[in-house]
Amino acid sequence: KSSIAVRKAVKENDKWNYGEKAAVLNASENAFDKDGVSDPDVIQGKFAYNGEEYSYLMAYEGTDNLVAKNHKIGFAVAKTPAGEWEKVENIVLSAENSDSFGLSQPSLINFDKQNKVVLFCSADRGTYTVQTLREMDLADLNNPVIGVENVLAEKGLKDKNDYPTFNDADFAYDSVSGYL
Repeated sequence: KSSIAVRKAVKENDKWNYGEKAAVLNASENAFDKDGVSDPDVIQGKFAYNGEEYSYLMAYEGTDNLVAKNHKIGFAVAKTPAGEWEKVENIVLSAENSDSFGLSQPSLINFDKQNKVVLFCSADRGTYTVQTLREMDLADLNNPVIGVENVLAEKGLKDKNDYPTFNDADFAYDSVSGYL
């Protein structure tokens, strides 16, 4: 089973010195992510869950069968980046086709620096993969507002296959220039 870990690094004399790694999110005993968690992306904001306020939100890929299909995207919250991370049990996103690899490689953008979030991820359609996005209001994680899945345009992409592949991307937003 896989875990998500962090390591603190300090730069001294132009050299990075890394501390010991510490697991911050483990596979569940009996849930969609019981066989593995991976590919985290973390943003800062203001998120309420089960009566607590949290400053960090993580999206991660989870699976209940490492060699099979139907990977999903889960979420967790923490007050500091080093944890303790609590899984958000009521938000798990899955692909429309459970026979495909599923959803993978989440990337989060928090445009308002609060709780209006855009989730990008790869979505396997069986014979090809697309990059998708969902707009979400995650102010109250017990009652999230999750928008519909939108597929990013692939016009102009070239690939050796019949379908252009635009997957496993990571996104960042520069608020000064307005560029994504």
